[in-house]
Amino acid sequence: MAWLLCSGPASAALAAPNSGRQALTTGWAVLMDPGETLGPDQLADADVSSRFRALPGAPSLGYVRGAAWLRLTLPPGGGAGGERLLELQFPPIDEATLFWPGPAGLLPGRTAGDMHPLAQRDLPHRNIVFRVPPAGPETQTFYLRVRGSNTQNFSVVLWEPQRFQTEVQTEQLLWGVVLAVHLVLILSNLWFFQATRNAPYGLFALFTSLSFLSVVSLEGFAWRYLLHAHPALNDALVVASWMMAMPAAFLFVLRFVGLVGPQGRPWARALLAALALFSASMVLADQLLGSPWARPAFTAVHLLTVPLMTAILAVQTWRGSSAARLMLVAMLPLIVAVGARLSRNLGLLPPHPLFDHGYYIGLVVYLLVLNYAVSRGHQALREAAEAAQAQALALSRQTTRELETRVAERTADIAAAMRQVEGSLALERSQRARQREFFATVSHELRTPLAVIDTSAQNLALANPPLPEAARGRVDKILAAAQRQAALLDRQLRDEPGTGEAPAAHPRPCVVADLLREATASARLLGDGHRLQIDAPANGESFDCDPELTRLALANLVENAVKYTPAGTTVTVRARREGQRATDALLIEVADDGPGIPATERAHLFRGPWRGAAAGVAGTGMGLTLAQRMVEAQGGTLEMTDQEGAGTVFRIRLPVRPAEHPPVLTPPRSPPRTRSPRGAGCAAAVPGRCCAASARAGG
Repeated sequence: MAWLLCSGPASAALAAPNSGRQALTTGWAVLMDPGETLGPDQLADADVSSRFRALPGAPSLGYVRGAAWLRLTLPPGGGAGGERLLELQFPPIDEATLFWPGPAGLLPGRTAGDMHPLAQRDLPHRNIVFRVPPAGPETQTFYLRVRGSNTQNFSVVLWEPQRFQTEVQTEQLLWGVVLAVHLVLILSNLWFFQATRNAPYGLFALFTSLSFLSVVSLEGFAWRYLLHAHPALNDALVVASWMMAMPAAFLFVLRFVGLVGPQGRPWARALLAALALFSASMVLADQLLGSPWARPAFTAVHLLTVPLMTAILAVQTWRGSSAARLMLVAMLPLIVAVGARLSRNLGLLPPHPLFDHGYYIGLVVYLLVLNYAVSRGHQALREAAEAAQAQALALSRQTTRELETRVAERTADIAAAMRQVEGSLALERSQRARQREFFATVSHELRTPLAVIDTSAQNLALANPPLPEAARGRVDKILAAAQRQAALLDRQLRDEPGTGEAPAAHPRPCVVADLLREATASARLLGDGHRLQIDAPANGESFDCDPELTRLALANLVENAVKYTPAGTTVTVRARREGQRATDALLIEVADDGPGIPATERAHLFRGPWRGAAAGVAGTGMGLTLAQRMVEAQGGTLEMTDQEGAGTVFRIRLPVRPAEHPPVLTPPRSPPRTRSPRGAGCAAAVPGRCCAASARAGG
């Protein structure tokens, strides 16, 4: 806006007569020197002078191979003291040398350009400015030698020093507006991209950044203020920003109109990839290979992309795209300005301030319109977000009310459930108290008769005269049964009664063979001609187990084999280790050759209390269930295999835990055979028992 408001008055002031500014648009002639063989001393030669070609206006040479000699005639006169300034209004001139006439011919010229030090210039300005010697009463002919890789199209202005200084200040103000617009748009769109992660903001910031770098480098500001000591780096910045701005502009435009992106078109992506690859290859060819054709080729292709972009936007507008219509309206001034400037670079149009500065006017307008378009999209997103937030708030309030109702209902349900649970817990505590009372009573009532039976049997065994052999065998059976029942009762009542949990195991080192002998000792007294065989390791191998639980489980299995098989049956108890690894097991088998168990009854064996239909001896039906619990308490398993009519095998598998200490041998619980004084049998038969029950029983 500031540029548009100021450009009219500034142009009027520049065009005013005797304003101290004179655009040199006539009197030019050119001589091309591709091999750069001509010197200033040769220009006076008639043959060389005749080869100069008159130009219709200011120098418009395009891309020049080698050097070009320009001849111009300056009118007489000048400012105060006759001093004048000659400005070449095109910053990216690599080298320009001015030669002026002297008494004996052309004087040595002064050289300046963006490939030469800043201190070498007559004035530290972004454009090349030469101090022209005072003019005489007649016209003067000057020679200008220019060379470089950029286009050689530029305007030449003759200034009075005071007017030049005033114009430079105005120019800096206007360029500051252009660059400030770029910076504001870059920062604002970067902030919007950071806040919304919306791709058009980021792409617009990228395009505006490359445009900013292109303006700063092409117009000489980067070289003048930052890179005058690094001409090669300045040239690379000029080329890279200029050439990469084209694919960046296409990327932004195609993404803005929806041709590139999630719902984009394959041909648009292919076009974008081709332009990016072409621009990158031109940058590499120019900077690494030094190809003189890279910049003209890029300029020609860039000129062709202007109608291509216009056609794409026109087609999308015809198809009803509002984004394409807005983009086309914003780009029309810029498209015209770009086309004019590229044509000027190629030498198709003469240099003119309108072509030079019209591009930047169109660029600023284009950037401002695009920023409005992108911001309008953000405004639409913001309004949609606000509507969604209002809807979400209403839904949240409704959900909150429903949730409060459900919470109240759920709280009431939980309170009722808690009351029910508390009632159940109170009932359970009452039942547990009754169970403890019951087990305490059972413990007292069972221990007393067992002590009486044990004491009476010992007294009978110690009777004088001795009992007959048959009677003494029966007494031994009574003693063995009483002791076994006392041990079992001690173990079962030792843990918390009524919990339904398996008894706790207390493993310690045990000898396998000793356990097998102890388990079969009591069964021998119950046998009726049964043959009991033990097959155990003979080397005294030991392993960790609970000896009481293991002994009780084995004794139960062996006694069952004796009780439920006919007289004369063979019962074999054998043990062996399965494998030699730490995860292996100790296998103990109790096998008989009796009639076996009917198939219909096998599923009920470990579900006590249960007894088979053919059981002919007394029992509770809990033996196998208790044995299984004792084995599982040690981490083992108890299973049965049976072939009806061919015997039964019960297998115990216990995990092998190598003994860390020498085994502790537990003496076998065999009935006492030695006589002792009457009244001493209680302590001998059941160690640790109180003999009060024996005394009350008359023992």
